[in-house]
Amino acid sequence: MEYITATILILFWYLPRLKVSFGRPLLAVIIEIVSLWFAAAYSISETTQFLTIDETGLTAALASDGKFILMQWMAVTFHTTPAILLPIAKLASSYGVSLENSIQILKALHWLLSASILAAIAHYCAASLDSSSSESRTRAESIFFAMLLLLPVDQLALKVFNYDAVALFGGVLAIMLIAKALQTENRRLGYFAVIVATLAAAEKISASPLLLLTLMGNALLAARISHATPWVHAVRVLLYSISASIACSLILAALYASCTSNDLPEGYWTTVLAPISSWLVLPAMFLFKNSKPYDHLVIFAVATIFTLIAAVVFVVYFDSRKLFSKLQATSRSLNLHPVLAGIFLVGAIGVYSVHPYYAPMLASSIPQLQNSFAFNGLVLHFGASNLPQHYVEYVIYCATIIVCAVPSALWLGVVLGYRSHKTQNPIPGLGFLVLIGLLLTLVAIINGVPLLSRYLGVAILPIYLYLAAPLVSHVAAARTSAGRALALVLCAAFVLEIMPFSPLSATFRPFWANYPDPVPRPGVLNPSWTGWGEELMQAGKELVARCVASPDHRLANVPCEQLRIHTLYPGGWVHSPIKADTQPKFPNPALSTDADYYVLNRSAATQHYVDFPTLHPEFTIDARGYPMAWVYRGDRLMQIQSHPTDLPQ
Repeated sequence: MEYITATILILFWYLPRLKVSFGRPLLAVIIEIVSLWFAAAYSISETTQFLTIDETGLTAALASDGKFILMQWMAVTFHTTPAILLPIAKLASSYGVSLENSIQILKALHWLLSASILAAIAHYCAASLDSSSSESRTRAESIFFAMLLLLPVDQLALKVFNYDAVALFGGVLAIMLIAKALQTENRRLGYFAVIVATLAAAEKISASPLLLLTLMGNALLAARISHATPWVHAVRVLLYSISASIACSLILAALYASCTSNDLPEGYWTTVLAPISSWLVLPAMFLFKNSKPYDHLVIFAVATIFTLIAAVVFVVYFDSRKLFSKLQATSRSLNLHPVLAGIFLVGAIGVYSVHPYYAPMLASSIPQLQNSFAFNGLVLHFGASNLPQHYVEYVIYCATIIVCAVPSALWLGVVLGYRSHKTQNPIPGLGFLVLIGLLLTLVAIINGVPLLSRYLGVAILPIYLYLAAPLVSHVAAARTSAGRALALVLCAAFVLEIMPFSPLSATFRPFWANYPDPVPRPGVLNPSWTGWGEELMQAGKELVARCVASPDHRLANVPCEQLRIHTLYPGGWVHSPIKADTQPKFPNPALSTDADYYVLNRSAATQHYVDFPTLHPEFTIDARGYPMAWVYRGDRLMQIQSHPTDLPQ
């Protein structure tokens, strides 16, 4: 199923470009298509075989039309994907497709939908590059697309069935589209950007600010092309755009309501206001300690509309006075490569100097943090002795997350970009996106959100593209043998650095970065990843491989088909050849024989589900030498632990 899905993606991607391929060397076209297919195949590999903690509830609930999806909906997240895929899940169920097969179909379709948005981003970026021929632009588009499919943060969003992919990729695409609409004065493109931004914001709160910027951009476009009273025209188009956004959200709600068999709760239809108003949810939670901000969507929406009107009038006034145009011209001449070089230096230092911790596992000595609002019961700190030091180290830590998520080869874009583009990055809106991503990161720091790599996608993805633009431009335009050889070396270095971190690639870290905690401790984090339950599949495959490789096809005299593997941190292994499940005890006395194996991942140890065993594991699951999970045999665990520890519920 995975390779078929990858083939479908590449087929539909390549068909519109078939005309451009005529006249090109056949070997070059074949190499391009095969390389892109391998990138897609690697990106989707094992996607339908594992479930993370998020997916164990979401996939089964969507496949069976469970109430958990409706709970997520009422929490103003995960609207777009269920509205699109629930009809397919219902159709599969009506034809008697099993739950596990339905889960695999949903994960494959989610990957295909998300990868299609990446294809649109790649097309936009390649079309914006300075290129002398359509052949170079087509080659650049292929390189952009392959890169986007392989990048660690993208792979995490692509492979995990939740709200991250559509929100992140759709939000970035929407800002790019509205920037292009402003540049070309294309009104239809402006409204299309609003729809894309709405679909992204309906999926996750983090994309809501990008929708607001898109709405303002469309209003500014209207003011610029009007011949009289620009601010009146701008406000009118703003209200039209808001109406289009709400109508799009209403269609999503109607699609889901028409397919679900669950009773719709009170307030369901007010969630159509979520895309434009959910940006106020987190501030309400953190600043006012409001545990139920979702009950105030109407108030939030009204406040948002009046705020947008005031902001648009302000922007149009400055634009009419040419002050905004001067600011825009200044921003266009701003070269962000020195800024990114500074982020690299700060982040590289942070790898070895800043140490993140979770409270309450490891409490902070700062009183303000001890009394701060806990996000999912956790407070992030760095062992600082005072609040200013905490915030300085928090900024360094965020730079470290960014640096550890970017493959080393891309940082060459800092040098090439600074030398090749003394004015602006050629992709409209990309520099603005980088600044917005960094600004949203700063806002999250101030609000005390415990940031991890998957929460910084809105900053990391634009930085990927900003760094890659000059590299892709040079690689696509390479004509000499030396230039092509250098391009091949860069591509090989990019791929080889990522490959040791499959299947999820969230564990990625650059070749020069190593973390100082091979044995996990409660509350101790790293800038990359601590695991999300995917280790059950990884450990299960390793266990089966070891058994099959033994001379008698047994482990500890147990036949391979009788082996059982259990995880403490919730995860799943779809269509596993042996019994695989999540157990709430470590170990369960009823499942503690020589046929039972327990997976303890880094997250379970970090969040102190259990005390880390002193027993030597049967084997570990490593990410380029850094242990991510430990596998123990059940009977040996019972020998050192006479009283199993119940996990927190």
